[in-house]
Amino acid sequence: MCKYLLTIILSFLIVQPLFSQAEAELSIKPRIGVMFSKVDGTFVDFVSDVAHDPKFKIGLAVGSELHYQTKSLWGASIGLFYERKGSSFSAFTEFNNNSKWVYSDESLDLEYLSVPVFATVKIGGTGVMLKAGLQVGFLLSAEHKYAIDKYIRKNSTWTFDADASERESMDVADLCNKFNFSIPIGVSYEYKNFVIDAEYSIGVMKVNNKTTNNIHNDCISVSVGYKINLK
Repeated sequence: MCKYLLTIILSFLIVQPLFSQAEAELSIKPRIGVMFSKVDGTFVDFVSDVAHDPKFKIGLAVGSELHYQTKSLWGASIGLFYERKGSSFSAFTEFNNNSKWVYSDESLDLEYLSVPVFATVKIGGTGVMLKAGLQVGFLLSAEHKYAIDKYIRKNSTWTFDADASERESMDVADLCNKFNFSIPIGVSYEYKNFVIDAEYSIGVMKVNNKTTNNIHNDCISVSVGYKINLK
């Protein structure tokens, strides 16, 4: 963990002096937005050995970034964000001659405190800015939720068994890495200090640490914010 955090900090310390000789602008940008995330591999259910497909899960991102902008096109930023991401999963069914189990409403809910570092470049005077960087996320919580509905065959008809059906929510933080490392790229547009930001984050560290399947969490986020000039 320390080497990834050190990489993030050193990235900002190395990039920032590159712009220090030019007249610069320092600003803070509080932002709030929505995240669309899913794991990029097959997730094996903790209850069943049946593999099933991940789907996008809607989450939240809120925080702020400190941005250093020269009078030229180049800049750098570092941020601190609370992020809710993870993945949803498609429903699936297991059955034998007399019983059927329907698995549904399944999700892997992950909460992180994330620190992104970006190098940025403005596109002329259009208000558009491109950015790419590194991000480390520290795991706050991890939950696996699902529903199992059981049906019993009676006279060739499936009958719902309410007593054997269940809704579960399990703490799976011990099965997940305590931090996550990713590569975010994005674009933002600024108009009269209001900022719209879109990012795509590629997970390069697996989420799980004690299961054999390798899961990486990829995210798309869209946020709005406001730039407050400090310098």
